Amino acid sequence: MSDPLKVRGIILKVKPVLDYDRRLEILTFEKGRIAAFARGARRPRSKLVGTTDQFVFGDFWLREGRDAWQLVEVEAKEYFEPIRKELELIYAGMALCSIGAAFSAENADNEELAKALFVSLRALEKKTDPALVRTVFILKAILAEGFGIRGEADGRFSEGANAALRHIRAASPAALFAFQASDALKTELAGIAEENLKRTAGHLSAQDILEELSGPK
Repeated sequence: MSDPLKVRGIILKVKPVLDYDRRLEILTFEKGRIAAFARGARRPRSKLVGTTDQFVFGDFWLREGRDAWQLVEVEAKEYFEPIRKELELIYAGMALCSIGAAFSAENADNEELAKALFVSLRALEKKTDPALVRTVFILKAILAEGFGIRGEADGRFSEGANAALRHIRAASPAALFAFQASDALKTELAGIAEENLKRTAGHLSAQDILEELSGPK
């Protein structure tokens, strides 16, 4: 039997399967978005029970099965525990994961997107304004996946918005949120993000995400 494949990534979604299993969607640096089954991960004594939750970042060892990847082992490097302690941050993190899922694909080069998701979750952890985090991640996802920003070349945006877009496009992951934004600029950037999200992933607007994740009715 061949050795398991090792990938690095972030768990986007978790779904219970059968009595004790979980189905994971993982945004990986090496193979884009993949689905994997974690057998027995919901058993209390399973070695996978604490490392197969949403937001977990780390190294994943996978074995290719007949129909899907099978998760063998996880070395978790970041759990983003502070996000899990506040309902607003949980929903904000879930929204980021939904956006990451919308812009990623199997066997795609999604490394830049995965890194942007990591630093966006880290920004939430550090209590950066969740609305700004979501806006910046949407814009970075659009740019990372090769889409342009409609209106950027038409003189429609303020100089502040143009400067912010230049920064988001060129910044390293670690510096993605290293800029100041007034309330007016946040509002303008949010509008730009929403318009372009509808254009590039029409089934998933920022408002749709918020409504979907707004919690129990």
